[in-house]
Amino acid sequence: MTFERQALLNSAAFLWNKQVQEWEEMFKAMLRFKRRFGHCNVPYKNADRMYRKLGCWVFNQRIMYRKGMLDDMRKLRLDAVEFQWKLRGTPEETSGWQARNKEVQWEQKYMELFRFRMHHGNCDVPRRYSGDTGNLGTWVITLRVQARTDKLQLDRKAALEAIGFTWRLRPRHKRSP
Repeated sequence: MTFERQALLNSAAFLWNKQVQEWEEMFKAMLRFKRRFGHCNVPYKNADRMYRKLGCWVFNQRIMYRKGMLDDMRKLRLDAVEFQWKLRGTPEETSGWQARNKEVQWEQKYMELFRFRMHHGNCDVPRRYSGDTGNLGTWVITLRVQARTDKLQLDRKAALEAIGFTWRLRPRHKRSP
């Protein structure tokens, strides 16, 4: 291949190998995540299925950076979008991100509960029901416990009541032998 042809392909952003292409695709996905949530800290543990692969990619970028294995150009590109290389630090450094992340997770669960209600006609999620964001049934049980112990924020309680959330389930009848 001539130098001119290679230069022309490079100027057209031609991707020469699959690893480069995959990195570019994940970088673009991370940018979309940042536009939606305002940060690049994609969770990989307990992440919903939609973001699990992206969360692993973000985690791997941090590992490669710490080990000195991340390409300089990639580091510059990540720096340019305010990629956070270190998540653990002083409480002042991490508390804002952690609070935003918990808020995002709550909103995702709430939207999944709303979809469940639209599909099933109620918010009585079975205990073992697992959806897009993980175990929705366990989350619903946790909400009921938080409400019973006055640990659920009032705005969240109001949002749940607005979609018809029931705080007490109907008692189960014992089956006769």
